Amino acid sequence: VTLGDNESLIVAGLMKEKKRKFKSKMPVMGDIPILGYLFRRTEHSSDILELVMVVKPRLVAPIGEDESVALPTE
Repeated sequence: VTLGDNESLIVAGLMKEKKRKFKSKMPVMGDIPILGYLFRRTEHSSDILELVMVVKPRLVAPIGEDESVALPTE
C-alpha cells in the first residue's frame, strides 16, 4: 500500500465474539423434573468486538548533520 502525506489507511478485521448463557430459576420449583421448566429461565447473549486501526503517516524533513533533536526525555 502506498500512501501520501496525511492520507489515511484503515486496517480492520480482527474480530472477537463472546457468547454467554445465563440460567435462573425459582428455588425448589425450578428443580421439579417436568414442571420445573415453567419456573426457570435461560438467556443467551452474544457480543462481537472488532478492532479497527487507522494509520496516518506524516512526512518530515530529514535532520541535518549540524542539527540536534530534543528527545522527549530531555
